[in-house]
Formats: sequence, C-alpha cells, structure tokens
Amino acid sequence: MKIFHIADVHLGRRRLDGKLPTSDMAEAFSFTALKAVEQKADVFLIAGDLFNTAQIQPAHLKQAVNSLSILKEAGIPVFAIDGNHDRTFNQKTPSWLSYLNNEALIYHLTIPFTSDGPIISEWNNETREGSYIDYQNIRFIGSGYLGAGTPSRLQAILKTLPEAQPCEIMLLHAGPDYFVGEGGGFSISKDLPALKERIHYLALGHIHKPMIHQNWACNPGSPENLDIRESHYALKNGARGCAVIDIDPAESCPTPNIEIINTPKRTINSFELDCTEFGNKTKHGSDSLKKSIYKQIEAENIPADSVLEIKLTGEVKLQRLAFDIEQLEAEIENDFSLAAAKIDTNGINSANSMSNNSIQDFRSQRNAIEKKAISSLIENDPLFNEKDTSMLCDFFYTIKNKIEANEADQIIAELIQSHEATASINETQA
Repeated sequence: MKIFHIADVHLGRRRLDGKLPTSDMAEAFSFTALKAVEQKADVFLIAGDLFNTAQIQPAHLKQAVNSLSILKEAGIPVFAIDGNHDRTFNQKTPSWLSYLNNEALIYHLTIPFTSDGPIISEWNNETREGSYIDYQNIRFIGSGYLGAGTPSRLQAILKTLPEAQPCEIMLLHAGPDYFVGEGGGFSISKDLPALKERIHYLALGHIHKPMIHQNWACNPGSPENLDIRESHYALKNGARGCAVIDIDPAESCPTPNIEIINTPKRTINSFELDCTEFGNKTKHGSDSLKKSIYKQIEAENIPADSVLEIKLTGEVKLQRLAFDIEQLEAEIENDFSLAAAKIDTNGINSANSMSNNSIQDFRSQRNAIEKKAISSLIENDPLFNEKDTSMLCDFFYTIKNKIEANEADQIIAELIQSHEATASINETQA
C-alpha cells in the first residue's frame, strides 16, 4: 500500500503581518494532493492542523475543499485527525473537520476522553463517527491531539484498543517532549517503544520539523514555511513537507519504507550585515546602512516575490543609527519587488546597553521579583493552602510566561486542567 502523509498545513495562517498570501499554504496542500494522484496513492493521511484556527474564513474552507476534492475524485480516502489549532475551545462543539467529514471529503477519526478514560469505537459509515477504520487490511487509528496529558493518554489508549490487527497505523498530533515542552510532548525513550510494540507506522504532526524515528515514526514537517525560522527545517537532503510510505500488510511484521519529499515553498533568503561602522564612525549612518543593504541584496541576487531576512549585528550607538525599521522594510520590498522584507535587530549589542552578563543578572532579578510578588499574593489569599505556596507560585509563573509568549489558548487551558495545582485549588475551595 502506498500512503501519503502530511501535517500542519495551517490553511489561513497570517504571516509577516499579512504580507504573504494565504494561498501559499493552499498551493502546498494542492501539490501533495496532485502528487498523490500522480503516484496512485491508496490512502492520504492528515495528522492534524489542517487549519490554522478553529474559526476560519470562507476562502480558507474553499482551499481545503478544492484539494480534498482532487483526492475524492481519484478515489483516495483521506483519514484525518484534529490538531491543537483545529479544535474548538469547547471540544463538544463541531470543528470544521467535522464539516468536511459530513461532506464525505475526509474520515475524521476521533478518540473522545471522559473521566473514565478513552472511548474507542469502530468507524460507522451511517453516523460517520469512529476512532479507527479498517481499510485494505490495515487498521488506521486516529488519536488526534491529546494535549498536556499525551503520555498518560497514550497509555490509556493502548490499554483500551480492541484486539490488535496484523498491520496498524496511528495518527498522532504530538512531538517529542524535548521539543514541545509542556504542550503535549511524548518521551522517545518511554512512550515510543510502548507504541512500537503494537503500531507499525506512527504518523506524526505538530512540531513542523521533519523527523524519522527508527524508520517507523515520522513527522514530514510543515508543507510551507509558516515563519522565517522554518526555512531551516529540513532533513539532510533538504526535504520537508510530505511523507510517502510503502507498507505491505501481508508481511508477518509489516515494515514501512518512508521517504520525505519536498513541497514547493516561498523562497526565504537571509544574510547578516555588521553595522558597527555605520553607528560609530559614519556621519550619516542610516543612509550608509541602507546603501550597504541594497548593495548586498544586489550581490546576493535575491529573486522577486521571495522573503528576505536581514540580520543586523555589531556594536552600535543607537542614537547615531536612528531609522524607521518598518519604513526601510517597505522601501526594500518596493524597490526589489519582494514579497516581504524583515530586518532583525536582535544581533545588535548597543555600546550603551548592558553587557550580556548584566542582562542575565537583570533577568534573574526580575524573575525573582515577579515570583516573590506572586508568592505574596498566594500567601495572603485564604483560598490557597499554605503548604502548596511554592508549587502554586511556580504554576502561576509558568502560566504568565506562556501568556507572554502568545502560547495557544488551548495549550494553556489544558495545562491548567492537567496540573496538580488545579487539583489543589479545587480541593481547598471544596
């Protein structure tokens, strides 16, 4: 059987303040659908985050329908799961994947969880609901996004699954714990070996970075660059975006052959420019910096409609290098017909600013002050148990940092629900 596997399409993603069109993600999705038809794939998998948000624009729904219709017309079934971006905050509210499922464009596989554990059911064509589906002698299991409790929920799923089949494939929207932290990570040393005892191919999503683990677990990486840093995500051969799997369910121990292929992406170029001389020695530093940037763009032969990241470095007296970053970005975009230009000033160490050690000391002092303030609030609030002050302080501090980092609401909500601090607060209030 030939299987195409993608994840993290993120239709509707707004990038670089809207400078880049959302059609980029749709074109990458369409490419994989057409490639699947061309190579006569038997099955197409979407391992979460087809959409960027639970609330989508009509144009982005149409993008999904267009590509899925290509697969449907070719007779290629699409098995899909929810990612953290697809899911509605209230999990009982139908998502747009539910709509696509009802339109028979996908098979939306889900495993609901209750206080008693997972509810696992076989696919029902009449109700168009189910956790797993048997197709051409392979069982496809859709576990979806399991949140902060991924390790424990995976164990519960494995215990609850019906009798094992000769060949089973699981779709899971999660990445390694070292990569995603508290946002739903699994342990490569503990969780994956337990899955491998039963699952013959693990179709992953979530982290946008391609990975193949022991030739049976794979994340193909996002089909399009969803931000600038992702342009560096690739395997050694430069591939990222879609996995093509060949597996024979008739084998006594089916072993997948996995190849990650590249999908078309908007070109992202990057170069560094030391601007020390412009800030310290040049009388008209800003004008000289602009001329130097233009000269390097011409030398690099940056193609039109691409994205350009310019990383400024060096020791600079900022009062001698005052310029409007957004205006300069707009001028570069216009003069070189670029889709977007991004000037990164994080590499500038101002001569008038603190040293790196001083910055670290300042951050440490600030963290200590913030924790002390939180601790004081907890100690003076009768709702909280005094013995849990330290644990609650760390908990609230973690939540604060995630909010400041613009972490997804769903991830924050699930962290709150699963953390021991929540149980402590509920117990105290009861």
